[in-house]
Amino acid sequence: MGINKSMKTTMHYSKITGELLGCSCSLNKSTNLKETKEEGFIEANVSIKDNYVDLNADPPEIKSKPTNPAIINKTTIIPNGIDFTTISEIPNNCVLTVDGTSYTVTDGIFEFSASSLGIYTITLELFPYLSKSFGVTAG
Repeated sequence: MGINKSMKTTMHYSKITGELLGCSCSLNKSTNLKETKEEGFIEANVSIKDNYVDLNADPPEIKSKPTNPAIINKTTIIPNGIDFTTISEIPNNCVLTVDGTSYTVTDGIFEFSASSLGIYTITLELFPYLSKSFGVTAG
């Protein structure tokens, strides 16, 4: 008796946002997964971190998350509270986190200064974009 090596992978996604929520695998062609008004399933074997479901496509389809367009003008600043770096082209409503403190950016720009020596990590997150991080050295 041989082993059936064809595995069916089904991705679970939000019908509201297109965010991939998880996956299930089955050796059977049929599964007992039931769609709801808020959640659906699509046959695919992809990374949840790097992909999403495009709800505007008919039928919905898996797509790669786009790169966050944010850019930084410099990654080294003088730790005097006056010198600063600017992150621009930030998508509206992006959540920006600096060493554990979060801000929602609504105007596309974030200016960062520091009074203490150190390396600061600034992370930007907004679905469906890939997360983006910048390291800023104050010193």
